[in-house]
Formats: sequence, structure tokens, C-alpha cells
Amino acid sequence: MTIREVIEAKIAKARAWGIGAWVLMALSALFLRDSQAASLALLPTAVFFGSGIYALFLIRCPRCYERINQALRWRMLEACPNCGVQFNEKA
Repeated sequence: MTIREVIEAKIAKARAWGIGAWVLMALSALFLRDSQAASLALLPTAVFFGSGIYALFLIRCPRCYERINQALRWRMLEACPNCGVQFNEKA
């Protein structure tokens, strides 16, 4: 498995958690009308924002541990901007 595949798997996991939480937030907005039950919507909201924070700030290069997700979004980089490790190398 290459470094790019490892990073993309982490991004996909964060995206799946975010989409799942968004669906739960939408369903809770539709079906939870009681004020006590509305507090149940806080959990998917926290998961939604947590997945975004994870994707933006906690996905790091496995060699130098610098954040690289924002740079990878543009797909122009073939190496880590900090340490220069090629993303197509074995992890």
C-alpha cells in the first residue's frame, strides 16, 4: 500500500463518517420535534464537525507528521511539501 493510498483511505473514512452524520442530522431534524429528543441531534452534529476537523487537521504525512490533507485536495502534489517523500512510495 502506498502513502497516497493510506492517506486517501483516511480521507474516505472521514468523508463516510461525515456523510453518515449529516444524514442522521437531517433525519433528526425531520423526526425529532420534542425538545428533549432534539438533544439527540447533538451527537451526529458533533460527529459531523469532528470528521471535518479530523480530515483537515489530523491527517498527516507518515514520515514527517506534517498536515498534508489540504495540499492533497488539489491532486497536484506528488510529494510531501515538507519532507519531500513521494506519495507513491510504500508506506
